[in-house]
Amino acid sequence: MNTLVLNKDKKKAKKDILNIVWLLIAIIIISISLFPIFWMFLSSLKTKREAASGVFFPANPSFEAFKLLDYTFFNSLIMTFVGALISVSLCVVINLLAAYAFARLDFHGKKYIWAIILIPMFVPGMTILVPLYLLCSELRILDTLFVLIIPGVAQATHIFFMRQFFLTVPKSLEDAAKIDGANEFQLFLHIFVPLSSGPSFIVALGAFMGYWNAYLWPVLVVERESLKQIMQVVQSYRPSHDPNWPLIMAASLIATSIPLIIYFAFNKRIVDSLKISGIK
Repeated sequence: MNTLVLNKDKKKAKKDILNIVWLLIAIIIISISLFPIFWMFLSSLKTKREAASGVFFPANPSFEAFKLLDYTFFNSLIMTFVGALISVSLCVVINLLAAYAFARLDFHGKKYIWAIILIPMFVPGMTILVPLYLLCSELRILDTLFVLIIPGVAQATHIFFMRQFFLTVPKSLEDAAKIDGANEFQLFLHIFVPLSSGPSFIVALGAFMGYWNAYLWPVLVVERESLKQIMQVVQSYRPSHDPNWPLIMAASLIATSIPLIIYFAFNKRIVDSLKISGIK
């Protein structure tokens, strides 16, 4: 009896030690992940001399850098957010429709078209910048909101991701809906769309982050001040001589706060959406 109790105590002690180890590892990972944000915040409170010298804590913390953020910055923040919302909405709708077509419909040349759709997944994005720019120029959409949104709406990776999910939906569910008189569009809207809410959320999140963090493409296609994106404006605060690091850090901190707010607001939904499994 005493031996059994001792064995249980040893197992419990080992489990407690293991939990403590995993907790320490988690704390270290979280600290490393959040350190750049903490550093940005501290740097935004420093003077230009302190930021340039690398002092860790500011001697006299000041929010003066935040007061220097002008109309252009906040306008770009709003325009980027609005553009991201439009881009995400179109991205989810178009990629879901395309994924459904390739997963559940039969049409002539399907295999060949699918192979062509997948090609961009294996081509570096930098190699198509010039052809894409020339195409947008021919369409006369340069320096408009359309040029920021349309090129990134259809994504091969998103279509592939959603197609793989749609392939897991049981055929019996589809057949039952057809027996009840559902046509193809009703089948997609009332069966597949509700079932794909989790994967769709992941696609939406990826599309939002891709649009929000874009820098090179907006620099190439947008010149109007009213259309400049947030990353363009943040980069503009860094001249080649005597950069104002507190101002740059203040702008970067605000730009980073939007995705962070979205993450904390939808944290549970994000975790649940990542747990994609088969339908039972």
